[in-house]
Amino acid sequence: MNSNRHIGRMTVAAALLAATACTDFNDYNEAVDDATPQGGKTLWENIAANADISQFRSLVEQAGFADELKAAHYRTVWAPKDGSYDYEALARLSTADLQKQFVLNHIADYSHNATGTLDKADEANAKVKMLNGKVYSFLGSAGSYTFDDVSIAKANQPSSNGVLHILNGQAAYHPSLYELLTDSTQYAPLGIDSMATLVKGYELRKLDESASVIGPIVDGRQTYIDSVIVVTNQLTELLNTRFDNEDSSYTMLIPTDAAWTKAYEKIKPNYNFLPTTKATVWRMVNGSMQEQEASHTTDNVAYLTDSIIKRWITNDLVFSNNNGYNKWLTGEASRLGSDTLRSTMYNKFSNPRQLLAAANGDIVPLSNGQAYIVDSLAYLPWESYAPERTASALANATNIVQGVENPQSVNLANVPDSILEGIDTRNRTSLSYLYVEPDVEANLPSANFYLPYVLSTTYDIYCVFMPTCLDDTINTPKPNLLKFDLSYYDENGAKKTHSFKVSERSYAGKNYPFETTVGVDSFYVDPHHIDSLYLGTVTFPVCYYGLQDNGVNICPNILVSTGFRRTDWWDRAAGIRKRDYYAHGFRIASFVLKPKELVEHENLYKDENE
Repeated sequence: MNSNRHIGRMTVAAALLAATACTDFNDYNEAVDDATPQGGKTLWENIAANADISQFRSLVEQAGFADELKAAHYRTVWAPKDGSYDYEALARLSTADLQKQFVLNHIADYSHNATGTLDKADEANAKVKMLNGKVYSFLGSAGSYTFDDVSIAKANQPSSNGVLHILNGQAAYHPSLYELLTDSTQYAPLGIDSMATLVKGYELRKLDESASVIGPIVDGRQTYIDSVIVVTNQLTELLNTRFDNEDSSYTMLIPTDAAWTKAYEKIKPNYNFLPTTKATVWRMVNGSMQEQEASHTTDNVAYLTDSIIKRWITNDLVFSNNNGYNKWLTGEASRLGSDTLRSTMYNKFSNPRQLLAAANGDIVPLSNGQAYIVDSLAYLPWESYAPERTASALANATNIVQGVENPQSVNLANVPDSILEGIDTRNRTSLSYLYVEPDVEANLPSANFYLPYVLSTTYDIYCVFMPTCLDDTINTPKPNLLKFDLSYYDENGAKKTHSFKVSERSYAGKNYPFETTVGVDSFYVDPHHIDSLYLGTVTFPVCYYGLQDNGVNICPNILVSTGFRRTDWWDRAAGIRKRDYYAHGFRIASFVLKPKELVEHENLYKDENE
């Protein structure tokens, strides 16, 4: 078996199950000895002779399955009584749909008798797999049995090739999640063609030569009398799902066509790709690092943009009902409460009630879960297509312009709370950072950093610093005085340089022992706290998501340098030497880019709690 998951098999030149009639296990297909007149007749003969199920007989004939119930293949039939279901609606179905949705939905292989106690704990006997692959519960005891919660009017009617039960109603047919998304009779009435079209577009059909019956060679090409086609779907693998698996249990949010279009247009501005995207990179030239211009060429911008947007729409629509975060969706107790959902892509969402509230009608029951047809996708952008970005200084240092890089890590358990003030340390035991120190006393260290995966949107940009007090060899920790220069390219291919300036937000709420001047380009870095320092807000006109050139990220760069030159070491007005007052080396853990939607949300939350 190949690595692709099997969605189903289709036989081209034979009836759905005709080929199985002569390949059954003898233990299940031997005629039983029975003293009653019915016991010597076939299932079909007994069904035809029973006036209470004449409509069932008619539908079996219409579906072309009568001969199967005359054969020696041993089966169990649950036949609903006349008048207990919508016969006229079923009679209007196509032959294939009638067979799949009704006839095969009431017939199973082998013997399933209503005897003794059948309860949910006894999975082997209480669960029956029907010929269409659906699984139903067969429960009860002592003359009171049910099939798919429908009571059995008359049980255990013997036949020479099986057992017949008479039901007081129809076993409800529910499509699997995959059938809902690929069968037009299922998805068309729901108005979810956009989602269905995408799913079907990922289908792959391949001839299974080993399972097919070889025919003659015609015009030099091999033909097959019975062609078995294996259908796989790559999207199910991309989403870590088994849409077709009847033993799985999922909840899926399926957007209507209107919701799909709305989500598409909302996501699109964040992915403004260009045919040629430029960026600054640092490369070794003649033994020294030099700043150069690099570019990435995208052959088909429209295709790339469309593919990424559709992937983001579908990326987190499916939730496994067996996941501890999601058990509450099906009424089961959840050890993790009901304030979070976790998708099959392992992403968590903090607004599950809002996501489910967008359903435009009743929940669609499925044979392997349930589906919510939603009028909008209420995902919070920062939890989905426009996430917060963290660029590790260690992973994204592109060039040490002056100085020496010294990777370091600190165990947060050994760091006093006073130093950790304002830093989220949940799910984190250590913090790695890059110490850029001077190689000689006269040099002033500077370093350049990548900001990868930047979208064409607006971000608040922060730098997370490690304080000089963490260095046990320093008796008197000194602050840093640093400059930050951002470079990126606009939609016309022109380079833009942005020098961040100190703003009122930079030190809001910080109890630093100094006064800062708004508008200057030198940021004071506290020597006593791990600090997340606001640099400024930038709108990037171009999307750099996933772009590379010869293994080098094509993305904005930020140059960090000391905020004073060698000639500025003397501050005569203050009567100090800056090199004595400020540290030369600096320690950076990361850069954080918060998208504007997240910033607005945090500000609203903050205002509501003040």
